Amino acid sequence: MSDAVVAVTSSLASAVMGGALTYFTAVLKIRRDLAARYDADLRRDRITVYKQLWSKLEPLAKYAPAKPLTCDDAHGLATALRSWYFEEGGLFLSEPTRNAYFGLHEALKTVDEHSKKPVPDPILAMLMQRGSELRTQLTRDVGTRAQPMLSEKMPPGLGGSLKNDDSKAMRSAVGP
Repeated sequence: MSDAVVAVTSSLASAVMGGALTYFTAVLKIRRDLAARYDADLRRDRITVYKQLWSKLEPLAKYAPAKPLTCDDAHGLATALRSWYFEEGGLFLSEPTRNAYFGLHEALKTVDEHSKKPVPDPILAMLMQRGSELRTQLTRDVGTRAQPMLSEKMPPGLGGSLKNDDSKAMRSAVGP
């Protein structure tokens, strides 16, 4: 083969390989961008509906409950949660959060009495635990308890990093 044919064949092969690589790289980037946008939209929507669910769980607060939980309150909570599930947020629950949600419902079913009497302590402890597990899963779904993505050490040009003395001074200024 002549040198010209080898050069043309080589150039053509390089162009085809480069084009194919560019195409596959573009497709991967588009997919990654779409997935990131989907995740961001889902997180935003979850935060909106999870805030409503979070407030409904207040009667199961471990610290400083507003009032003792009565059997009627427990039944009212089960009804409010069911309404939230079908009208607002059930569609947004991840599988682990859905399991925690139904775990709380199963616990609420153990309150079989309708009365103004307080929920018995062992059942109340179980309800509070299940409520806590659900709230924990809610925070995992939306990442509100995750460590910040930006650390104290910042790349050059973005303000440097905090020195130990600066960090101590900030902590003492705002408290522990």
